[in-house]
Amino acid sequence: MQASAIIIYKKMETDETKYTPMPHTSNLEGKYPGEGIVNYILGLMIHIYYQKEMTNELETIDSIVSDDKNRKWVLVKELYPLTPSEDGRETLEYGILRSYGFGYINVTSWNGERYFNLTDKCENMDLYKIKAGIT
Repeated sequence: MQASAIIIYKKMETDETKYTPMPHTSNLEGKYPGEGIVNYILGLMIHIYYQKEMTNELETIDSIVSDDKNRKWVLVKELYPLTPSEDGRETLEYGILRSYGFGYINVTSWNGERYFNLTDKCENMDLYKIKAGIT
């Protein structure tokens, strides 16, 4: 299932003008190398998805690619300005890869462009809990 970033913000009672939900993937996946990078990139993806969802700028991909015509997508390129350096681009790609691998996002390619959307796993509020000893 596809998630709504609007629902994530509402569940968290987050003021979107001041805060971005910061996922803590280790809450669901356990500790792993590079978790801070994945948390940061997934947080950016949730934020960008929220902005596009609020302004009704999500993309609909041709039904040849997606059997669910109601799925909405964001161009991966929307994240590039947030990670402008070459190291930033590698960090972005790592975060996308791990987020996809853990099932937090879907990624598809259409017309030579990559798109992502959020899965319902992002709506699990345990993902955003701060555990004792974690800062």
